[in-house]
Amino acid sequence: MVERWDGTERALSALEQDRDRHAEGGYAVTGLGGEADPGFTAVYDDSSSYHELKCAFADDDLVFNVSIIDGPVDDGARLVCQDLGGHLQALAREHG
Repeated sequence: MVERWDGTERALSALEQDRDRHAEGGYAVTGLGGEADPGFTAVYDDSSSYHELKCAFADDDLVFNVSIIDGPVDDGARLVCQDLGGHLQALAREHG
């Protein structure tokens, strides 16, 4: 999913609120990188309910979200999730 916000600050604010919501909801949340690469991954791994891996990041006024539900949540899945986000980002740049 790609969301367009009214400017970079609004996009970063929405990303931070999403990160906080996942952290408060029992997800294990980690950053993607430094300030130059704002974003996070969130993992919910409950054997009695479901598994979810989410990767989210901002680029200018866009927020990119990729979720893998009921699939693996390991490091390999994290790389796939981030790669899918990168493909969405490239498509968004290509089609402006």
